[in-house]
Amino acid sequence: MTTDIQLLRSSVANKRPTAANLLDGQPAVNMNAEAPGLFFKLTDGSMTKIGPATITIDGTEPNAAPLGSLGNTVAEQWLDGRSIFPSPILKTYQSDVLGWKPPHGFDVDDATGNQSLDRKVTLRTMVANGTGLDSYIQVPAGPASDQALIGDIGMIRVETDARYLNFHDGLQWRELQNRNDDALFTSLIVTGNTTLGDDCTDLLNIVATTTVACDMTMLATSLFFEAAGTGSNKIGFRAPTVLSNAQTLFTLPDGDGVNESVIQTDGSGALSWVSRSALPTGVSNDTEVLFNDRGNIQGTPVLRINRFVPSISVAADILLDTDNTVNLGSATERLSNVHTNELHAITLDSTAARVEVSADVLPSTDNSFDLGSPTQRFANIYTGDLHLKNDRGDWTVIEEEDYLSLKNNRTGKTFRLVMEEVS
Repeated sequence: MTTDIQLLRSSVANKRPTAANLLDGQPAVNMNAEAPGLFFKLTDGSMTKIGPATITIDGTEPNAAPLGSLGNTVAEQWLDGRSIFPSPILKTYQSDVLGWKPPHGFDVDDATGNQSLDRKVTLRTMVANGTGLDSYIQVPAGPASDQALIGDIGMIRVETDARYLNFHDGLQWRELQNRNDDALFTSLIVTGNTTLGDDCTDLLNIVATTTVACDMTMLATSLFFEAAGTGSNKIGFRAPTVLSNAQTLFTLPDGDGVNESVIQTDGSGALSWVSRSALPTGVSNDTEVLFNDRGNIQGTPVLRINRFVPSISVAADILLDTDNTVNLGSATERLSNVHTNELHAITLDSTAARVEVSADVLPSTDNSFDLGSPTQRFANIYTGDLHLKNDRGDWTVIEEEDYLSLKNNRTGKTFRLVMEEVS
C-alpha cells in the first residue's frame, strides 16, 4: 500500500514551520540557501530539525531572528565558526534549559574559546606541547576548604594557603612531600642547584638519617635541638663576625679521647686529644695550663689560679723578667690592702724619686734595726726635735731661737749647751 507524503515547502530565509500546521511525522523543508533545513513533527507535538547544520561566523545562534516559529529543536546542530575558536565548533541543541552544547560534554567559553569538561576523562597519554599561550596542564587550586571533593586514586591538586601539592590515595588527600606520617616511603633525587624556602623563617624538617656527600656551607648559625620530645632548647656553632682568613678548616681527631682529655690544635687546623691527668711537661713559655674539676690548676703547681673563686696563690718567689720596668697597680687601679711580714729595702735609681708617708714609720721591734749603716749613710736628716734613748740615757735635743738645750727625760732637768761662734 502506498501513502502520499505531504511536504510543506518554504523559500523564505530563516522561516521555520509551525508544528500546529503539520501532521505527526509530516516533513517540512526550507529551500532558501541562507538557512536551509528539513523538519519533522514529533508525536509529542514538538518540531525537530534533521539538517543540515547552520553555519555562522559571528556567534549568532540559529533561528535567533525567526520569521516563522520561535526557538530551536532538540538535536539541531550548529557549526559555530567565530574567530575566537581555533577551529569551528559543532554544537547540538539539547533542550530549552541546557541550550547549545558541544558534543562529548565539553563546555565552551564563548568569550575566550576555552573548553572545559564536567565529567571524568581517561587518557592513555596527556601531552602539553608548549607552543600555545595556554599549553600547560592546570590542576584545581585554592584553599583546602574549597576543595573538599572526593577524589580518585592519583588525582592531584594545589593547596594555595599553605602552598603545597597534594594527591588523593583513594581515601583522603595527602601532601606530596615524600613522607607519610614520619616515615619515608619513596626516594627523592634532586639534581642541580636547589633552594628550599625563601627566607630564614622557613623551616626544613628532616626526620631521617642524612648524608652529605660533598662540602656543606652554613651561611648562619648551625643549631642542634634537644632530642625529640624532651624540649625546644638548642646549642649551636657560628663563625666570628669578621674572619682574617679566606677559609679555615679544622680536621677532627680520630676517636673521642680518654676521660678528662682536652683538645688542642697543631696550628695548622689538625685537632687532637691531649690528656690532662698530669702536670704539663713542656718547657717553653707557651706551655698549656690545665684546670682540674675544682677549678684549680691540675696537680700541685707552684702557681695556683682558681677560676671558680678568683684568686692567685704562689709557693715561691715572684720575680720580674726585667728590673725596674713593671708596676704593681697603677695611679687609677690601686690595690686596696697589702699584707706582708717584712718590707725590705726599696732602691730608687731615679734622682727625683722619693718615699712619702702620711703616718708614722715604726720598726716591728724596739731598738733592733738601723736607719742607714756605716757604709751606707743618709746625707742629711731633717727633723723637729731629736729624741735619743738607749739602755743608759734618755735625752731630747731642743732647738731654741739662738741656742740648743738638752732635756734629761729621766730627771726632767734641762741644760743649755755653751756654744762658741767660729765664723
